[in-house]
Amino acid sequence: MPTDAVQMIREFGVPISMLIAIFAGIWQVLRWLAPRCDRVIDSHTEFVGSLEKEVRQHTELLGEIRDAVREHGQRIEQLPCVREPVSGDRHLSAG
Repeated sequence: MPTDAVQMIREFGVPISMLIAIFAGIWQVLRWLAPRCDRVIDSHTEFVGSLEKEVRQHTELLGEIRDAVREHGQRIEQLPCVREPVSGDRHLSAG
C-alpha cells in the first residue's frame, strides 16, 4: 500500500509535489514564528507608548525652559548697565 507522499507524487508529479512540500514546511515555520512575533510586536508597542510619554514630558520641560530663558532675557534687558551706557566708560564708547 503506497503512502500519501508516493500517491501524491504519482498523481501530481515530482515538481508539484515538491512545491506542496515546500509550502507545507513554510506553513509550519510560520505557525512556529507567529507567537514569538506577537510577543515582539506587543513589547514594541509598549516601548513606543513609553517613548510617547517621554516625548510629551520633554516637550513640556522645553516649553518651561523656553519661558525661563525669555524671562531672564527680559530681566537682563532691564538692567541699568544694559539699557544705558555710562558716560566715560572706555569699554562701551566707540572711540
